Amino acid sequence: MSALFRGFTIALFTVFLFCAQGLAANAASDDWGGQLAELKNEVKSLRALVESQQEEIASLKARSGGIEPAAPGLLLPPRSGSPSLWGARSSELPDISAVGNVIGKTGNDRDESDLENLVMQEAELAFQGYLYPGVRADIIGAYDRENGTYEAELEEAYISFLETPLSNLSVRAGKELLDVGKLNTQHPHHWNFVDRPAVLKSYFGEHGLTGQGANFSYLVPLPFFLQIDCGVWDNDASSHTHEGTILGFSEEMYTSRFWTSFEISEVQELELGISGVKGYGAHASEHTDRLNVGILDITYRHLGKSYERLLLQSEFFFLEREIPDDTLTRFGFYSFAGWRWNKSWDAGVRYDFYESPYPGNFEESFVSGILTYSLSETTKIRLQYRRNVDDDNDAVFLQVVFGLGPHAHPLE
Repeated sequence: MSALFRGFTIALFTVFLFCAQGLAANAASDDWGGQLAELKNEVKSLRALVESQQEEIASLKARSGGIEPAAPGLLLPPRSGSPSLWGARSSELPDISAVGNVIGKTGNDRDESDLENLVMQEAELAFQGYLYPGVRADIIGAYDRENGTYEAELEEAYISFLETPLSNLSVRAGKELLDVGKLNTQHPHHWNFVDRPAVLKSYFGEHGLTGQGANFSYLVPLPFFLQIDCGVWDNDASSHTHEGTILGFSEEMYTSRFWTSFEISEVQELELGISGVKGYGAHASEHTDRLNVGILDITYRHLGKSYERLLLQSEFFFLEREIPDDTLTRFGFYSFAGWRWNKSWDAGVRYDFYESPYPGNFEESFVSGILTYSLSETTKIRLQYRRNVDDDNDAVFLQVVFGLGPHAHPLE
């Protein structure tokens, strides 16, 4: 605070000096001396006022033990020293967020539930904050609609140790969306489209791949960005999967991801990731259903004038499934291209393809067109048309996403 007042004083004093020089050059010879003396007196008065405010601030610091509050809006706690006043406050008053995802559906695709209805598909409530400098807690619950009924679910609840004795290593422990691929870690209200891409839904389940365990993240000390994530997990996904096209994982799982990002130019960025997950199928019996999935994700961004942005994003999935008397190898991917031309409007197209993880090698592909109007960063109205290329079934989605708090923001 004292540095701010000193800077403010110097700036004002400089302005007054320039004003004094201008007055001295332009004033008449009979009164310029009096005006300059008056200006000097004003500067002296301002200096005395600032000095008195500095003394008052010093007195307040002495009474509070020398602890200064952090700047408003600070996302991370101080990285060294004793806990700040802000850190102590955040442990008692976490950031609270609420997010709603309203979806209406129509069409002739009978695989979709709630056709011809406009329903609250999901409502999330998040509690997030710092327990201590470098230690963060995130708890996210959801009230989700599935097959016409609502179910309460703990989506994520984990503690993050952003600093550990080993430099560049951080650890998360608890339940979370696993860090494999690009989209799996994101909640649906952060997507650029309404529905989950078919390959993610088929291989990871209708709610994404989650697990309870620990994740270790290491930032490799190189001239460019490279992060390695490794996790050990347990998951009971049997309640969220069913025979047919959806597989999912259960029991113990092991994950890894290597990802990097390059700045091609001042307006272009390329992000690459390679992930793997090893585990057992959700319908496994005595570990007779072994799953291995490799994922390659590519994201390209080009920033234009003002709010203009081109986004290209793809994920490629390679599945190997070992079942009694057979080994299945499957492939799937999705590709999305989106263009935002001003603050409010963006449009995109997405193509999905996957091979069924079950015997028979059934294939499906979809093409979608998406149009989004953003009232703000956290409130959007979206229209999506999706066509099943193989059986000519159509679906139209109308989505309204709204939220309060940091978890609702796309940069969260």
